[in-house]
Amino acid sequence: MEDKMQHDSVGAESKEDWAARQEMEALFAQEEGLSKKISSRQIVWANVISSTPEGVWVDIGEKREGFIPASDFTFSAPKKNLKSPDSSKKHKEPKDAPASSAIVMPKPGEKIAVLYAGKRSDGTTLLSHRKAKMELSWEGVAKSFREHSRVSGKVVSGIKGGFLVDISGVTAFLPSSLADFRPVFDTEALLNKTIECYIIDLNEADKRVVASRKAVLEEQAAQRRAKIFSEVEAGQVRFGRISKTSVEGLTIDIGGFKGLIRPEDIAWGEASTPLYKRGDKLRVKVVSKIMPGTDPNKPEGAVYFGIKQLLPNPAELLRKKYPSGSIVTGTVISVDSSGVAFKVLASQVKGEKQKPVSEKGKKGSPVVAFCPASQMDEEASKVGDEVGALVSGVDAKTFRLFVSIKRYNEKQERARVAQYLKAPSPLTLGDILSAEE
Repeated sequence: MEDKMQHDSVGAESKEDWAARQEMEALFAQEEGLSKKISSRQIVWANVISSTPEGVWVDIGEKREGFIPASDFTFSAPKKNLKSPDSSKKHKEPKDAPASSAIVMPKPGEKIAVLYAGKRSDGTTLLSHRKAKMELSWEGVAKSFREHSRVSGKVVSGIKGGFLVDISGVTAFLPSSLADFRPVFDTEALLNKTIECYIIDLNEADKRVVASRKAVLEEQAAQRRAKIFSEVEAGQVRFGRISKTSVEGLTIDIGGFKGLIRPEDIAWGEASTPLYKRGDKLRVKVVSKIMPGTDPNKPEGAVYFGIKQLLPNPAELLRKKYPSGSIVTGTVISVDSSGVAFKVLASQVKGEKQKPVSEKGKKGSPVVAFCPASQMDEEASKVGDEVGALVSGVDAKTFRLFVSIKRYNEKQERARVAQYLKAPSPLTLGDILSAEE
């Protein structure tokens, strides 16, 4: 029994020793791999052991330490173009003026990227964090270029023809023509701003990078247009700004999406086109929406807006105010072979008394009635005559009343005959004699 317990104890110790040896071998292999990567000038992530004013010590495996100079953690702040209060005098900095800088030293226990840089005089390994960071940044920029993904960078200076952008340590050139929807020539416009852009050209041999902010802005604008297009429905009322005027109508921008107001949807009738101009803000109604692929003339789809649809239709207002069969009177303002036109002064409906009519119609214009030549009576009217007529309809384009003077006179004649027939019959001789008896 005792021998068995002793045997089990030895077995347990052997298992623990085996696990420890495995862990130690893995650690040695890791350290050896770290050393080989450093020797082959690969980027490795090393643990910071300590930081001193002179630099940083890191663990590079196999009980060895590497040194990174403090200068690798010193970053110069970008200079701004200084101007003298007196614009006639140019401000010049002394040649030996120190550049502003900031030092960010890592703390013990942190992992930082390092790259082999050579040997120090005492034989210790010299490493570079700045070069490692640059290599990693370049790899990231190259990946973004291959995958066509956005990158974020800070505009550090303006130069001839564009701007320099710091993208995680890689300097990219942003041409002024690709800095916005329109070329940007003001070097102060984007200075020190963080922007999103696409890498559109990359030369690995020369480490040359060209970026485009315009591509991002166009993509964002396209997304906004698509979102608004999906939300727009016929009958909606929207607020927008006129971005263009042409013979085709008014182009209106509603939050980045542009639609068209056709001439026939600007105002009711054949009135002259209202004096709208670029930049005017107004309310519009969605008249129709064409989905992409449904119209060969508009493969990308389109939205048409209207202004007049938000205003009462003057023709409908006239039909309500002057129903068919109602009587209007007025003063003749023109006479020609086509008929007579007169300005309406009073109206009567269903035998009501004549009542004055406001001369204010559509947009301050007086209500005008027109009697075709075929509906005139035998007596010719002349300018200034007072006439009466029966309403027969409304011209939806000119907003004039169609009337008939002939029907009005016939109605007036019938009324006189009916009145005569209702009058008491005259006395006869028999009636007189009977009365005397």
